[in-house]
Amino acid sequence: MSKSPIVDQQDALSLYMNDMLTGSLEVLISDEPEIQQTLAQPNKVVITQDPSKDWRQSPFQVLLFEVQGLKLALPLHELNGIFSYPETKLPKLPGNPPWYLGLYQHQAYKAQVVDTAHIVMPEGFQHAHLPPNYIILIDDHKWGLTCNTILKITTLSPGDVKWRKQSGNRPWLAGTVLNQMCSILNVSMLAKQLT
Repeated sequence: MSKSPIVDQQDALSLYMNDMLTGSLEVLISDEPEIQQTLAQPNKVVITQDPSKDWRQSPFQVLLFEVQGLKLALPLHELNGIFSYPETKLPKLPGNPPWYLGLYQHQAYKAQVVDTAHIVMPEGFQHAHLPPNYIILIDDHKWGLTCNTILKITTLSPGDVKWRKQSGNRPWLAGTVLNQMCSILNVSMLAKQLT
């Protein structure tokens, strides 16, 4: 089954990125009306960012999504794509840990898909498992994070976030947003942890 873009890539770039950090955003997903409605909002306020500055110092946009009931936020400039989880089993490479689900190929990219719940949730909650509905591509299409629900794109101010000072035992956690009740992913640290 071929994937079709939610919105024209040029529209997506102008609506959601508008000269944000360098690189292009390709938001792709199946033709599900509720997701299209969430992501293709023409009246969305877009914050322009200077790529030479730290994105945490000015308002920024995030994709909110859920993994086993846990709400997470992915900085929008780190998003490479969103896809429906395939109906067929993903091909696996031998010798990988149980949280490694297999390879997802899109165009020239082969993303390694991981069970996000296993990475970000305490051990006791990792096995209460809802099947994944989506794959979120990050780290230049190298990794795919599974999730159950795509919620929305929203803009956050640096003051909304309680930023983490040290990585500790959860290096993937950049900070928390109390009014959204969610954790912001530190994509570079998460990619390092997965590697």
